[in-house]
Amino acid sequence: MKKPLILSVLITGLGLTLLLASANTLMAAYKWVDENGVTHFTQTPPPDKEAEFIKPPPEVDTKKAVEALKARQKTFADSLEARNKSLAEAKKKQQEQTDKKKRCEQAKTNLSNFTARPQVRVTDKDGNVRKIGGEERENKIKELEKQIEELCK
Repeated sequence: MKKPLILSVLITGLGLTLLLASANTLMAAYKWVDENGVTHFTQTPPPDKEAEFIKPPPEVDTKKAVEALKARQKTFADSLEARNKSLAEAKKKQQEQTDKKKRCEQAKTNLSNFTARPQVRVTDKDGNVRKIGGEERENKIKELEKQIEELCK
């Protein structure tokens, strides 16, 4: 019966030793150079030499670090999404302006044709060509002037 008790005490002691040893790795260190020019790092200063004290790095709360990283990733993703949306809107607006300019130029060309000729040939939706003149031509000229006013601002 004594062996299991002794064994558990030894295991516990070994565990505590390992725990303390790992805690010591975060302790401060000393940096010093020996007479041969070799740099040493130790946890205790040498008794006969001057040593530089090196503070241990601060402990990092990994849970908080992961949360902060996730928050930054979300912020980055949100700003990237907003940027892409803004770029798409700008591209769409640019395309609309280009289309509007083309329609303006077409309306100017059509108005020039209608005002230069007393009779103009037009093609209807079914592909039939016919001549228009008189009142219908005047109405078409007014319609084109209105389109130019709206499109060519």
